[in-house]
Amino acid sequence: MVGAGEPGTRNRLVFSNFGSRVDVQGWGTAVATLGYGVSNLGIPPLLSLFDAGVTQRYTSFFAGTSSASAIEGAVLSIQGALRHPPCGVSLSSVEMRHLLVATGTPQGGAVAGKIGPLPNIKAALASHEASRGCLPVLTYYPVDFLFSGREGYPFFGAYLKIRSSTGRANFEINKLPPVPALDWLEVTPSSGSADPAGTEVILIPSNAYNFGPGTYGPIFLNVVNSTTGLVATPTFIISASLEVVPKNDRFAWAAPLPLDQTVQGSNVNARKEPGEPNHANVTGGRSVWWRFTPPTNVGIIMHTCGSSFDTVLAVYTGSDVNALTTVAQNDNSNLCSGGRQSALSFNAMAGMDYYVAVDGSGGQTGDIRLTTTYGGALHVGSN
Repeated sequence: MVGAGEPGTRNRLVFSNFGSRVDVQGWGTAVATLGYGVSNLGIPPLLSLFDAGVTQRYTSFFAGTSSASAIEGAVLSIQGALRHPPCGVSLSSVEMRHLLVATGTPQGGAVAGKIGPLPNIKAALASHEASRGCLPVLTYYPVDFLFSGREGYPFFGAYLKIRSSTGRANFEINKLPPVPALDWLEVTPSSGSADPAGTEVILIPSNAYNFGPGTYGPIFLNVVNSTTGLVATPTFIISASLEVVPKNDRFAWAAPLPLDQTVQGSNVNARKEPGEPNHANVTGGRSVWWRFTPPTNVGIIMHTCGSSFDTVLAVYTGSDVNALTTVAQNDNSNLCSGGRQSALSFNAMAGMDYYVAVDGSGGQTGDIRLTTTYGGALHVGSN
């Protein structure tokens, strides 16, 4: 929305609309344009741009809010310059409005009522990253983080990748106010340079704090392109929170599984890892892991009877979560009352490392009872 300002002073003219919704101003008087020559309104020649003949139809005193149409020319000029090769950039209406407001010449203060700055085409082109010889524009992802860790252990960091559209650009990462009193987030490095391949920045909860179960934050961060002095375009705010997960949430964290007894656990807040299979071909997403190595060849019977939710059970060999070999798996077994828990059996080989995953069908969570017993490789049945 455009208001009418006085040339030179940029004060609001008395007939202009004004208020918080008005973004920028245009001249509301003394506008040079086609218009009132001597022949149609008897205007004295001194008020026209030219003094004789048809040239008197050019005037220098057009006035009124219709003068705001000149803003359209500013927009077209900026868009045309940005779209010209090699930049090839088009601004959205929101981006254009923000650019005109941010780079315009400030409104005069003699008359109350906000009409905003007067657009400055030269300043707008000079300030926009893409227009300054196509200087690099910073982008970064992801923009939201959920850090995971095991209770009693340091939290694992998450990576933010910052990329430059072309060439190399310097960046700074700043915490935005208000920063919580418990300033638990560390950013490493908080400044540096990025190229099109991207630079990784690690965000990690500080080990100086003794974290317990719960959520912390958020803390908001801003990425600034220090090569151009501008906030990365478009502006993103990064929010981070913390969540404590089970100690055996990941394949690499598999807990020791004693044989011929029952262990208890939970898959609340557990997460599926990248590359992790769907156990028993069932969509889960809340898996936890155990491991064991039998000293002798032995038949194993294993079940989750007594668990509080609909479980999925699988046993694997292999050294990486995305390259596992299935030994046995089961979704619902009639060995357990109600048939919502799982059971399986297999022949285990001495000295072989076995990994056991317990997941929740459809992402269900709750308390886990995992029982292993020695015995023959019996058929435990399913429904």
